[in-house]
Amino acid sequence: MQARDDSMRRPPLFSARKRLFVASLLFAFLFPYLTWNQAAGCALLLLLFNTLILPWLDVDVSKQSRTGGGPNQKIALSLGERVASAASRVRGYLLRLVFLIPPRAASDTSAPPADRLLKAPVAVRPLPLEEGEDRIRATTDTRTGIVLYSASVLVLIVLYRNHLHIAAAAWAIMALGDGMATVVGRAMPLQFVAGGEAHQATTEMLRSAQHDRLHLDWPRLWRGKLAATTSWRDRIAARLPWNRQKTWPGFVSFVLAGTVGAYILTRWIAPEIPSDKTLLICAAAALLGAVVESLPTALDDNLTVPLLVGAFMFCAYLVERSALDSNLPYLGRRIVVAIAVNLGFALLVGALKAASRSGAICGFLLGTAIYLGYGYKSFILLFAFVLLGSLATRLGFARKAARGGAERRGGARTWREALANLLAAAFFAILVITTHHEPAFLIALVAALAEAAGDTVSSEIGQWISDRAYLITTFKLVPAGEDGGISLAGTVAGFTASAIIMGLGLALGLCGPYRFAGPIIAFGGAGVGNLFDSFLGATLQRRGLITNGMVNFAGTSVAGALALGLALHLGL
Repeated sequence: MQARDDSMRRPPLFSARKRLFVASLLFAFLFPYLTWNQAAGCALLLLLFNTLILPWLDVDVSKQSRTGGGPNQKIALSLGERVASAASRVRGYLLRLVFLIPPRAASDTSAPPADRLLKAPVAVRPLPLEEGEDRIRATTDTRTGIVLYSASVLVLIVLYRNHLHIAAAAWAIMALGDGMATVVGRAMPLQFVAGGEAHQATTEMLRSAQHDRLHLDWPRLWRGKLAATTSWRDRIAARLPWNRQKTWPGFVSFVLAGTVGAYILTRWIAPEIPSDKTLLICAAAALLGAVVESLPTALDDNLTVPLLVGAFMFCAYLVERSALDSNLPYLGRRIVVAIAVNLGFALLVGALKAASRSGAICGFLLGTAIYLGYGYKSFILLFAFVLLGSLATRLGFARKAARGGAERRGGARTWREALANLLAAAFFAILVITTHHEPAFLIALVAALAEAAGDTVSSEIGQWISDRAYLITTFKLVPAGEDGGISLAGTVAGFTASAIIMGLGLALGLCGPYRFAGPIIAFGGAGVGNLFDSFLGATLQRRGLITNGMVNFAGTSVAGALALGLALHLGL
């Protein structure tokens, strides 16, 4: 009877949350028969249903643990408690918008139990942080994912209204990929990870013995090593190296399910696209989605996965073999020169202590990709960004160090900083030589590097000149260097650095065929990216949801994506 009760309490493989996600995905099969306005209207109805109606139903849509934990406690509130809680939240949100009273004073004390019951803390995975950074300390509302899911569908339809197959494919990767990864991860028996737990116990035993100089239990130690090294189940269910709470079976199932779902919907909506190209792009997009979903971040993957996957697929469908073939005659020599130049540059940067070893290696790889985009001209932009950032870091370093705002490791950048600032630019550079939209992607490249330069210089100069800043969301005084803080000196220095990169791009002929449109788009995209960077710092980063590297990557990506969209819209 006890075993039967345990099985009855065991959560189902397909939770109500996942069934809702997959069922709503069936709507994507109607895309060929709907205009984008009709599809957006249906997505808006789904958003309203998940936001206003679903909370009134006794349905558990909380996110359940993938590694075998039980579901969150089901919430059943009376009608009066629901009304009181909803009124309390609406009033609190309105008061926060106009900044009349602090957030805590906006809550309704007449119904604290209902408000607390509507929120259940979800375990937040710690980010791989650098030295001196704090760990995540935020909690997530149990219904946030449901709302973000439908909101992401609406955003996908609006952004790709002329390419609904991209919206449907990204939707499928979000719903099917994440759902299958959860099912496989929850279906894995606990003994499958016994070897990994034995290995962890063995490591802890060795560390404890070395610290306390105690006598080791060698038979137990040997059994632990044997279980950790010989268990085939441990090898099958090995955890991801960058997130120990995710396993390889779940990762692979995400890729497979996402690929199949995206491929079927793309072939259904856009059969004119060659099947081999569709399969390749869908597989690459599903792999990207699996990587983004598995990152140890507190952001809901219903927001990050579809946005990044959709943008990637949009750019990937612009790739043409004929464009690459037209560039092949001179790419052979350019590759050799790119490797030689970036190898020397990486050695120089490492010798000057401007980057760590990992930062120099990552910079070499990304710099090579940027060089391939437009030869020495695109490399000059990269060199200018590194030079401006290094000079700004060195200026007033002692004063910034005394305040605690100087870069760690003497200002040497690691692979995290290199990846965050240059990955978007390297991506656009590769698309310059693989698509027939060379001017548009060159403008995006200039915008991404201009945003990176502006963000770095504004932060460093602002901390050097001023000891205080203003939070971009509330204009409240904060110490210089605070996440989301802006100052007049830092803002002027940042826009000046972006203008320098844009001016170099204009002088080198990287801003399109028109004299003013391309530079204005690149500079405007960089400015918006810088403001978006500060906004994320003041909201998500201050709450510990994302790290500074994620903020920097988002800023450069938004700058490049905005410039690319405007350039393509204007036919540049």
